[in-house]
Amino acid sequence: MKVESFVELDPDSVWTFIARWGTHRQAGVRTPVAVCLLEPLLKGHFDEYFPVVDALARSNRRFADTVTRIWALGAARAPRRAARLKALLAATTPALRRRATPLARSLTPETFATRLARLRNMAQAGNADAWWILGSALDDGEPDGRGGFRVRPDLRGAFDAFSRATRGGHRTAWLSLGYCHDTGRGTRKDPAAARRCYTRCWRATAHPGAASNLGTWYRDRGRLRDAVRWYRRAALFGDGEARLTLGYCLYYGLGVRTNLAAALACWRDLDDTPNITPYGREEAWYLRAVAHVDAGRRTLAASLLMQAGADGDYPEADDLLAQLRAGNTPVPCRCRRRLDRRIRGHASCERHRS
Repeated sequence: MKVESFVELDPDSVWTFIARWGTHRQAGVRTPVAVCLLEPLLKGHFDEYFPVVDALARSNRRFADTVTRIWALGAARAPRRAARLKALLAATTPALRRRATPLARSLTPETFATRLARLRNMAQAGNADAWWILGSALDDGEPDGRGGFRVRPDLRGAFDAFSRATRGGHRTAWLSLGYCHDTGRGTRKDPAAARRCYTRCWRATAHPGAASNLGTWYRDRGRLRDAVRWYRRAALFGDGEARLTLGYCLYYGLGVRTNLAAALACWRDLDDTPNITPYGREEAWYLRAVAHVDAGRRTLAASLLMQAGADGDYPEADDLLAQLRAGNTPVPCRCRRRLDRRIRGHASCERHRS
């Protein structure tokens, strides 16, 4: 079963698959649907899909049983959402008071070790998806909610699990394995192996993360034309961070001919996409502000800079806003946000000339 790989790319199709097979008469079919599909779907898209999960569970006894087999992860563990899950279980499985289902246990903090054991059992039975999920769990560890960990990440264990997942035929695991090679997580850094893994993932799945990572791989080695080629592919398949970087390259002519209109279009599009981090969205606002400064549109620039610096963690935005308010001739920082300035993927910056 490879549908899990598309949870982020096409959640609607994944939900259609879950609704069909999560009502299957055989528990052996429903269990992997719960673990490999429904768990990740609710982890990343709880508010969008819980209403339909709730409705189907209340109307179909078999799907209600499928829901009892999941663990509350990510967004699903927030107190309000956890309460909604508990209410659903109470309404559909009165026996919950007498038996500890996975979901009931996962709504308490002492669940990580038990979940790992369950995933190991599934993985050792030959489930490649379970190896990949196990690797992700080991790589993340169990946060304690205070900036530390109840269980620290096991990077070597994660690397081994990702390797086993790829040997079992899990195509998206090549992306995770490539990142381990790229950054030295759980193994020695091996840039050549990282590129091979990213390329294999892209060819098998067209995963935008693989294309984006290949773009970064080439950028870090000064091969900007190749980097732009991969960033274009990633942006086309919905990667917001890649679109941010592509816009930067287009604006400053890095590996591609300068195209100011296309650069601004890239950054404006990020206002409506969910596929970018808040950190990246702030950088897009800052880069648009710099473009407005260059065009003499100070009022528009100031508005974007206030958005970018609202959290108090973007000193370059605060500095440029202060320059505008003082009436000085602005000299913005043109570097990428917190990216090593020795890397060739930077524009020339008057503030940071070596």
